[in-house]
Amino acid sequence: MSIRRARLEDKEQMLEISKDVWEGTDYIPMVVDQWLSDEKGEFTVLEVDGKVRAYAKFTYITDEDVWLEGIRVDRNHRKLGYANIITQYYIEKAIQLKAKTLKFSTYYENYGSIKSGEKHGFIRECGFTHMTLVNPEMFTDVKETAINCNEPEIAWEIIKSSNEYQLSNGYLAESWKFYKLSKEKIKEHSNENRIIISPDKKALLIYKVQQNNLPNINFYCGEKESLKTCLNSFHKLKPAGDDELEVMTYPTPLNEVLEQSGYKLWEESISPNVYMFNYPLTK
Repeated sequence: MSIRRARLEDKEQMLEISKDVWEGTDYIPMVVDQWLSDEKGEFTVLEVDGKVRAYAKFTYITDEDVWLEGIRVDRNHRKLGYANIITQYYIEKAIQLKAKTLKFSTYYENYGSIKSGEKHGFIRECGFTHMTLVNPEMFTDVKETAINCNEPEIAWEIIKSSNEYQLSNGYLAESWKFYKLSKEKIKEHSNENRIIISPDKKALLIYKVQQNNLPNINFYCGEKESLKTCLNSFHKLKPAGDDELEVMTYPTPLNEVLEQSGYKLWEESISPNVYMFNYPLTK
């Protein structure tokens, strides 16, 4: 048995393993090339008798913060402790590299990942709610149009003074990874035209286009009626088709507005349905 950095020739074996995840809808095929080319982080495989039996990704989301993601184990070699071996390898790597944080997120019913994480000392920090939408319901009572926000200072002031800033524990979601909200992060989104703000500047919405070319909501805050204008403008970005829009939200009264627009809990689950865990690197 050996643990090493993944190579291009491992790709076929890794994709074969991912075929059995989420009933064949695993996201790994969309990111595998990107992960293989990531020199700062590490795409790691666990090899047994010359065959890839498990893999995972060690990703820097900032210069000091690391995300553990994409742990996969060959279905015929599960319950052999391979995920635990990779997790421990990453903990030791994060300590060696003097990372500030090491975190991961998972679906609330992924009991294997939760048990493994807690066994290694990860602590559940907070929960989020994953919602999806296929056919947006436009708010017909909204007459104004929201616009892209090119003033990050104004956006940051709106966020800092919002209830949602507190309710989200100060996090902004990008798919299943979570970043601490900051003035610098908001400036980055503003520069890339990923912030939609209502004309009265009483609500805003932050989004990002994912690998599947669909825009997903990362954060929103403000007043309900103003948020409707942001959602109408956001939904116009959705390409035609039956692909789902996604949002990673948190317990806030604003979720009522999303529900009115047609968003539903992913897999008809509970809220929250996504847990984020943090390893105490600094004890």
